Amino acid sequence: MRALRKSLLGMVFFTSIQMLLVGQTTQEVINQVNQDSLIHTVSQFSGEDSCIVNGTQVLIKHRVSSRGNNLAADYLAERLRGYGLSVEELNYRPGGRNIVATQIGKTFPDSIYLIGAHYDAVADFCADDNASGSGAVLEAARILSQYCVDYTIKYAFWDEEERGLIGSDYYADTAKAYQLPILGAINLDMMGYDGNGDKIFDIHTNNLPANLQLKDTVLFILDSFKINLVPQILNPGTNRSDHASFWRNGYPAILFGESVLGGDPNPEYHKSTDRLALFDTSYYFKLAQLGIGTLAQLSGIIPATEVRDTLVACDSFYYSNAWYVESGIYVDSLKTSQGYDSIYTFDLSIINTNDSVEQSVNSLRSYQFGAQYQWLDCDMNYVPISGATTQLFEVPSSGNYAVEVTNGRCVDTSKCFNVQYVGVESLKLSGVSVYPNPTDGLAKVDFGRMLNNVRYAVYSSTGSMVENGKLDQAKYIPIQLHVKGMYYIMVSSENKVVWLKVIKN
Repeated sequence: MRALRKSLLGMVFFTSIQMLLVGQTTQEVINQVNQDSLIHTVSQFSGEDSCIVNGTQVLIKHRVSSRGNNLAADYLAERLRGYGLSVEELNYRPGGRNIVATQIGKTFPDSIYLIGAHYDAVADFCADDNASGSGAVLEAARILSQYCVDYTIKYAFWDEEERGLIGSDYYADTAKAYQLPILGAINLDMMGYDGNGDKIFDIHTNNLPANLQLKDTVLFILDSFKINLVPQILNPGTNRSDHASFWRNGYPAILFGESVLGGDPNPEYHKSTDRLALFDTSYYFKLAQLGIGTLAQLSGIIPATEVRDTLVACDSFYYSNAWYVESGIYVDSLKTSQGYDSIYTFDLSIINTNDSVEQSVNSLRSYQFGAQYQWLDCDMNYVPISGATTQLFEVPSSGNYAVEVTNGRCVDTSKCFNVQYVGVESLKLSGVSVYPNPTDGLAKVDFGRMLNNVRYAVYSSTGSMVENGKLDQAKYIPIQLHVKGMYYIMVSSENKVVWLKVIKN
């Protein structure tokens, strides 16, 4: 027996549209900042909750450099690698370790925007100073690593800030020595405390034009995207945080965070009582949105290209190492190592063709309704049988037969069925009638006697089955017809069959 034939006469691409996803903007990035994600990170990084590092559940009990804070650095490196970023672990001196991840820009790969925070601390916990800034930088990496950007982004975590900006000094000095083209650095330091609830935050800048431009970008994001915070400009700003390392080397940089120097300092600053419970979580969330939105604006989100197809497949559709068997709208994000290049959306319609066949005495019937049919002689190498093009096929002689069903653009062939032809006189079920005929709805199929093992089916003129049943014993069957037209009734009993025709007025 030959293999069953399943084919598609043509994969149908009714529509193919290519467009730019202009929705991939700074607003979209800001919308993806997640407060729960931020708090979860701070909770782990400040030692409130345990976390998994190098496959082991651990508690980051402190981040104090002098006591050894490699566990905290390992946590950062592992999270960044989990976002698909290239990570450098810069051991610049014994006990000093910066963690820097890179996302290469597609348009200007040699030009850099940097977002950073110091991760070291002076005591246990230190949630505000500065698990808050570190958590916001990780959130930036989580979101922006999904995108293509114009400019290269560095996600930096500085060690030994609390001992005199040592980690950021090393990095900025080295960058200057190698003439690294840093266009701007955003420093996030202490972002979670708003004791008086006034929503004021500090922006630290100076009068250099590039630094004023960074300040203006922050204000632009604040105003354009309606982030409910109140800016307080400090010019000249403090030199007591890591942005000062970049200022000293001639790089544009800015610091913003809670109002430490502007009038609302955290009373638990530099104490082990600096804990997550003191956070104004809504305030922290908005500051993180502001920092991440500013970075998105500076680095330039490249809109992805979207391709949309409408297509039809027979029974199933294979795409990207997966079989699709149900109709629906499917979306695939085609991601390079540096972000999404395109989005492929296809509206898939699956045509399922039923290749099953019902076999009766001297007849075969396809279970597929509303299709085109061609019955085949399997014994003659599947030659089409002339005139055998209806759903019901009355076999002319004993043999093996199959049906080829064309359902739209899909063609399916059943298996072969062996039929042993029985002579007309020996197979006809006699003495059966139907009345009234025509009928206004209710017709009675009268056998004229008691019959055993009765099977019956009622078909519309299009071949659709409208009723069927099986009775152990019966003298008649009542048939209720609802729609005007011609119907065919098949009755079989004891290997004999009869076909009757009735009209519904």
